[in-house]
Amino acid sequence: DATPCLAAAAVAAYGCLKALNTLLDGVAEMKHLLPVLEEVLFPVLAKCLSSDGQDVLEDVLELLAYFTYFGELSPRLWSLWPQLHGLVMDFGIDYWENILVPLDNYISRGTETYLTSTSPNYQESVFQMVQHTLTGDYDELNMIPAVKLMEVVLQNCPGKVDACLQPYLQLVLNKLQSAENRLLKDELLLLVANALYYNAGATLSILQQFGAVQQLFGLMFSCIFERR
Repeated sequence: DATPCLAAAAVAAYGCLKALNTLLDGVAEMKHLLPVLEEVLFPVLAKCLSSDGQDVLEDVLELLAYFTYFGELSPRLWSLWPQLHGLVMDFGIDYWENILVPLDNYISRGTETYLTSTSPNYQESVFQMVQHTLTGDYDELNMIPAVKLMEVVLQNCPGKVDACLQPYLQLVLNKLQSAENRLLKDELLLLVANALYYNAGATLSILQQFGAVQQLFGLMFSCIFERR
């Protein structure tokens, strides 16, 4: 029977990844070691950021979070973005919170690459992941990281993603009509607040086109007074 062997292998893999994360936690500030560790561990990252690594995905994503936060964003690390995209579009909705961390690091620490790359087009990738999540039949709590990802884009790309405002706001307005979870509603309204901070004039103009100015400000004020 191969089942006990497979179970033992899974436990061993889990233990190894935990040990690697502990190692990275200890050497994260030693910048000169990170490229060496990245080269050694890259095959593990590339292999496990797929259905093959589903049993250890949280730990693999934690590894990637370390590299994308503390290390240089090498072309090799950027090459893993499409796999993160694939996870979200396939079975990874339950791991959205974990996936968000390296995506945030890519955008906040590699903003120019995020904005200028056309193959892959990272901006289009973000929209596809967010749209897939907010229009899908998923638990509303699992949708919150998708909204946070749009916030990351607006916060880190001031004045450079004007074309994203309308599609982002349209997704938010559509979801607000059906959202039931209080936390998701709050996050959707926070996205609107981020859009206003990004470009108040353009955001108000878009909301006016959708006939949603009064509705949104009414929701915002009701949230404020509910918490007083």
